[in-house]
Amino acid sequence: MPDIQFIRQLHEREGWSLRRIAREFHFSRKTVTQYLQRTETTERPQYVRQHPAPAPQMDPYRAIIEHWLRQDAEMPRKQRHTSRRIWQRLREEYGATAAESTVRHYVAQMRRELHPAAQPVFLDLVFDPAEAAQVDWGEVQVILDGQSVTAQMFCMRLAYSGACYVQLFPHQRMEAFRAAHVAAFEFFGFVPQRIIYDNLTTAVQRVLHGRERKLNPRFQELTAHYVYEAVFATPAAGCRRLSRLCPSDLLCAVAIGSRLGDAECGLENRLPRRTRSDVAPPSRRHDW
Repeated sequence: MPDIQFIRQLHEREGWSLRRIAREFHFSRKTVTQYLQRTETTERPQYVRQHPAPAPQMDPYRAIIEHWLRQDAEMPRKQRHTSRRIWQRLREEYGATAAESTVRHYVAQMRRELHPAAQPVFLDLVFDPAEAAQVDWGEVQVILDGQSVTAQMFCMRLAYSGACYVQLFPHQRMEAFRAAHVAAFEFFGFVPQRIIYDNLTTAVQRVLHGRERKLNPRFQELTAHYVYEAVFATPAAGCRRLSRLCPSDLLCAVAIGSRLGDAECGLENRLPRRTRSDVAPPSRRHDW
């Protein structure tokens, strides 16, 4: 932030005292001290309460709510209190006048205090070179023989470098899926140790329990031939994916058939112009 850098320059290079900086630029001395003690200059100092904020409408019922929540921990899941049920009981049995949203917020806060281990944990995704890649299909609009048509876009993005390979097809069938993998491996010059998929129907016939999947046999031939691990994301859990593969985010070369073209993909509201021979379907024959 400019304020932090400016204050540090005055203090460390110009020799200004804390008192002089605070007086000349109308900062409090406490703020100047915080800025000089911080090692990170991209975040604003956070205010930390010394005491919990008062909740005059809810604090009188804190012991009651805590008792209900502790009882719930020993009850079957379907017999536990919801936030709405707690609000209803407080109104009916104790004459509470707090709004339902106030009760919901208060109950959520108490649950976090009583069960801190139940909170979700997120880890940074860090990868080594050639360790992992992500694959998905998308759709883009292209001008084909003078007409706007929808093309199916295969994308493989490396987890370490973010480099990507894109190829357009007229469909998402298995022959296109396998041919795109082969072309991507040749483009990068190696096969990643594992590839992450988003349960796309080309590879997954059925999502089973947990991470178990019933895979398409022809997809299993691909993974067995190139000896890499196929990993599938948990449904509706976007935090477990590497990134969102979006055509407008791909600043890379687009492979059309076996040749590289410009990566327009809708950037600057332009449509790629190709001939029908450029998006011919791949051969069904593969030399595995």
